[in-house]
Parts: sequence; structure tokens; C-alpha cells
Amino acid sequence: MIGLDTNVVVRLLVQDDEAQVKRVEKAIAEKCSEESPATINAIVLVETVWVLGSAYRYENSEIVSAIEALLQVKVFEVQYHNEAWEALHLFEDGKGGFADLYLAAINRQLGCSVTLTFDKKAAKNSGFALI
Repeated sequence: MIGLDTNVVVRLLVQDDEAQVKRVEKAIAEKCSEESPATINAIVLVETVWVLGSAYRYENSEIVSAIEALLQVKVFEVQYHNEAWEALHLFEDGKGGFADLYLAAINRQLGCSVTLTFDKKAAKNSGFALI
């Protein structure tokens, strides 16, 4: 099993450097399969959403499309996969930032009844409470 860094995932999604994209695609083809998928951990997924929005100026709908595609690739294993889907749908509906929504979903999965925050916007979502 191998892990993927944010810059590799972004390169694959954005396709803005042909030489690097070819290297990524070759590495995935050679090293990854459904039986031995590449890991995309929670930090990488959050960073990817942030990079797409801030550096590449993707609209939320474009980010949602990119992450949906990523979540459906059989040779990738996204950490907290179901929670990523949950957060993505809430993000798509404008319920908050992806990182906060994913954090709350992961914490619920880990057994947390609530996530305490000072963030008033995040606190409007289920799973958060203002402290």
C-alpha cells in the first residue's frame, strides 16, 4: 500500500502539468489496484479541497465534482470515506466549510457527541456547539 500527498492528488485532479500528470498516472497504474489501493488520508483530502478553492479558484460546485470523482476511484482508499461523502454533500448545500464538516463527521464516527468550537459559522451545523 502507498499513500498519496496532496500535491499528487491535486496534480491528478487539475491536470495542469502534463509531465507530472503522466508520472502520477504511471505510478498509480504500477503501484495501485483495488486489492492494494493508494491511501488518501483525511489531511490530504482537506488540503486538496483548500488548494482547489484557494490556489485554483475552483467554485464549490467544481470542488464537489472533483472530490466526488476522487471518492469513486476504486484504486484509492479515502480515510473516513463515508464521512467524506457526508461532509461533501453538506458542503455542496452551502452548510459550511468542508474541513469543519468533515471534522464533525469524523468526530461523530469516533463517538463524540459534539465538537466544541469558537467558530459561530461551524456551530450552526449539527455536531458542533459553541463553547
